[in-house]
Amino acid sequence: MSQDVLFMMVAGAVGSLAMIAVIVHSYLKHLDRRSLPPDDRLDQIVQQIATLQRAVDATSLEVERLGEGQRFAAKLLAERDRVRERPGQPERVITPH
Repeated sequence: MSQDVLFMMVAGAVGSLAMIAVIVHSYLKHLDRRSLPPDDRLDQIVQQIATLQRAVDATSLEVERLGEGQRFAAKLLAERDRVRERPGQPERVITPH
């Protein structure tokens, strides 16, 4: 057998073993989750929902702050434009007669 064929066989065997190990690990993890008593699973779900609720509350607060900042900036820009439009003293015009 040539070295190339031997190398491909070894690489294929190692890859296959790695794939089988990942599949077995996933299956065992699934069995472990399923074996939890319903109360423990329920507590875990309640904790995850509480964490999600806190994250949503924090996000909504930040969105409200952003909205307030945008309203304030829009108000300042509108006032600045109004100040520019305000008529000032008319310029002195000298008309030759």
